[in-house]
Amino acid sequence: MFEFPRPERLYKAYIFDCDGTLAHSMPLHLDAWNYGLKTAGAPFQLKGENFLQVAGMSMSQTIVHWNEEHQLAMKPETVIEAKMDYFHNNLDDIVGLEPVIEFARECLAKGAALSVASGGSRPDVIDTLRRIGVLELFPVVVTADDVARAKPHPDLFLKAAEEMGIEPADCLVIEDSPLGVEGAKRAGMDAVLIPSLI
Repeated sequence: MFEFPRPERLYKAYIFDCDGTLAHSMPLHLDAWNYGLKTAGAPFQLKGENFLQVAGMSMSQTIVHWNEEHQLAMKPETVIEAKMDYFHNNLDDIVGLEPVIEFARECLAKGAALSVASGGSRPDVIDTLRRIGVLELFPVVVTADDVARAKPHPDLFLKAAEEMGIEPADCLVIEDSPLGVEGAKRAGMDAVLIPSLI
């Protein structure tokens, strides 16, 4: 049973990750990455635990990381193309994480600003938010396409705060990955780590 650890204090703004936080999409991403790795001839497959270690990185950063870790020379475009083909062919599997979405709606009703900060690509993040019926809740959506450095760097969160017009110290980040929490802390923000569903 998924339980969302609700924060005790109120914040002026709330920044939500997308995959694994608002959307129950991480199992699909895991399967898609494994398909991409197999297509590229990688000598390993991912399990939930080692997948979460890279959750939040951009796709190209992730492949650079794996190449270094395993002394490989995989071409990022080969892995990404196969990964995204698998992902787009199975999008009907994505559903929203209702306890988190309900919390977002409550925050909005109390007058807080809301945004999304995701290491995914803008088209995929927008599509995911639309599919789970929450795109209208988030006037600010920041993705890996909008910043030079993805998580664990603070860039995504700082840009989200800037676009909302809220100081970082007044923002709470809701994340499912340790890299995301690290990025939030580097941005000077509080963070809540929700349980992983992988």
